[in-house]
Amino acid sequence: MQDASIHRILDRAVERRRALIDDERVDAYRVLSGPFEGLPGVFVDRYADLAVLIVYDDEVDPELDPRLLAECIAEHLELRAVYVKRFVKDRSTLGGEFDDHLRDPKPLVGSPAPESLLVRERELAFEIHPYDGFSTGLFLDQRENRRALAKGVTGKRILNTFAYTCGFSVACAKAGAHTTSVDISRRYLGWGQRNFEHNHLDPAEHAFYCRDVFEFIKYAARKGHTYDLIILDPPSFSSGRKGKSFSAVRDYGRLLADAAHLLTTDGRMFCSTNTAHLATGRTFDRIIDEVLPGRWRRLALPEPPIDFSMERNRLACRLLG
Repeated sequence: MQDASIHRILDRAVERRRALIDDERVDAYRVLSGPFEGLPGVFVDRYADLAVLIVYDDEVDPELDPRLLAECIAEHLELRAVYVKRFVKDRSTLGGEFDDHLRDPKPLVGSPAPESLLVRERELAFEIHPYDGFSTGLFLDQRENRRALAKGVTGKRILNTFAYTCGFSVACAKAGAHTTSVDISRRYLGWGQRNFEHNHLDPAEHAFYCRDVFEFIKYAARKGHTYDLIILDPPSFSSGRKGKSFSAVRDYGRLLADAAHLLTTDGRMFCSTNTAHLATGRTFDRIIDEVLPGRWRRLALPEPPIDFSMERNRLACRLLG
């Protein structure tokens, strides 16, 4: 693919997101949804003065030069560096070098960035790691949902399951809620506590549990804990302790049913998944209707952020009340 063609594609992508790019309160967003904008297998996310180029090796045009694309991105957005993360369908045949490139502080183009940096999301700040595995620590597609769930939660009790780096918890805590964050990873919960501190919130005033989510739900039920908002945004798959694992396809219904017992009478549940089998079609809604028949209503959620508006059916979100 020629330099001129890449520049034209990036020009159009930037113009589609112009309102977001010009918003100085936000400096973390998706610049390019490649499969929908002329570059199959390629996505580009910006974080402050650097970008991450995500390449799906099994889908990308073999004639595309990732370095050329990275140079064009850096030029378009005036960035200090562009990192690359490669994804393949089957990693079992790859050696350690594949994982090493995900943790290489040297970018594909530009000068090395620090191990971590803060990005802005309006009144919030989040710590991201540009070269620390497959994920950077912040799911950009949930930006507007974080903002929406934080409305009207002052004084409320919030349970954030599969909390990861606690993005939803931070948004709600900043709005005056008392949050409980649960994740199996002590490392990510520590990262989440730093996110609280970055936003001038005292982690000691909130609860953090490094536990299996199902075990925590049983514990909370025994203790009589209830919550005004429960957030269910699990990964597609995760490994736990004692050989336990979580599969969204297999376990989302059970998660939904168990969590519902912890809700206050007028409580709400935010249900989300990016698992392809659930997010497309009516599968997710069927699970909700089967598990939670009766009084539950679908409440309004914002439209996807403009930088993800072309990626329909990549994420299914429902707010129940």
